[in-house]
Amino acid sequence: MKCFVSLRIAVIAVFIFVPRVLKAQKVQPPNIVFLLVDDMGYADVGCYGSSFYETPNIDALASGGMKFMNTYTAGSVCSPTRSSIMTGRYTVRTGVTDWIPGQKVSNTKLIQPGTKLFLGRDEITFAELLKEGGYSTFYAGKWHLGERQAGP
Repeated sequence: MKCFVSLRIAVIAVFIFVPRVLKAQKVQPPNIVFLLVDDMGYADVGCYGSSFYETPNIDALASGGMKFMNTYTAGSVCSPTRSSIMTGRYTVRTGVTDWIPGQKVSNTKLIQPGTKLFLGRDEITFAELLKEGGYSTFYAGKWHLGERQAGP
């Protein structure tokens, strides 16, 4: 529990107080562009060493910004990973522990835990914290955490 509280405090400090301090000092807060790509390997872009795939625009963003070299995902599939990244919480705490809507395997000896089919409205996302810090936010692409799912 102590580690979780510390993580929340760190997220609040970064996304609320740092932009306010920079604004008070007349320093422009940095722009933030966060790309989350499903099914992409670590070395599938040039800035991480790919000589096969050509990714000049991502490489240009990386050269003028920050690259993360030692990271891990909180989930093995997209929905729990996304819920964890957006909230700063472990997947089990958000309740999203499987791909939405989840694939239930009937011939397994292991019991799969239940999973929420959406991110709870009470969850605080980093976009909300950035907005409180004076940022304008925008999201495009696969959401996969809402109460309504598009489909056939």
